[in-house]
Amino acid sequence: MAKVQYGITNLTGGEVTPRLDGRPDVAKQRAGLRVCENFQVVPHGGLRKRSGTQFICELEGTDHVTQTFAYSTSDSYTLIFGVNTIWIAKDRGLVTETADTVSAVSKANPGVVTATGHGFSNGDKVLLQSIGGMHELNNRIVTVAGATANTFSIGIDTTGYTTYTSGGTASKLVTVTTTYAADELQDLRFAQYN
Repeated sequence: MAKVQYGITNLTGGEVTPRLDGRPDVAKQRAGLRVCENFQVVPHGGLRKRSGTQFICELEGTDHVTQTFAYSTSDSYTLIFGVNTIWIAKDRGLVTETADTVSAVSKANPGVVTATGHGFSNGDKVLLQSIGGMHELNNRIVTVAGATANTFSIGIDTTGYTTYTSGGTASKLVTVTTTYAADELQDLRFAQYN
């Protein structure tokens, strides 16, 4: 007995249930796949490899829910819902206010960052990036404490970190205040409009 094989050019049915096996009369079965892992079905029938993920930053705590929304065909935003806050990610990074230049980071407990005229207030969430030498602080979100005109404490013991050499930025996160408590985050439901 010869085995007959044919090419499938239309995969718009996506992944279909095995319950449709033996039902060639159902159009979805003829245009579907048994397993479709790490691929996305495109509207015109083919497949494309699913994109990967990229580490953006470390978030404080464990209570977070994320949701991506497409604003247009070329713009999408990921909203990061935390306890009483929403942060926004776009273009592989968190949305921040204008970055301030870091000129020093102490090896102390807690570490102190020097950024002349930073304008941060106690309690602000700040993203540290591109810090030379003390790379352990790169892409970390810290909470500002003990703010003065040119320095602020980051609440992290930096005594065991590599010595700061040069450069770096500190940027305040754009934060939307909410009333969502930790136990409500998992109950959030989302819908894309338009």
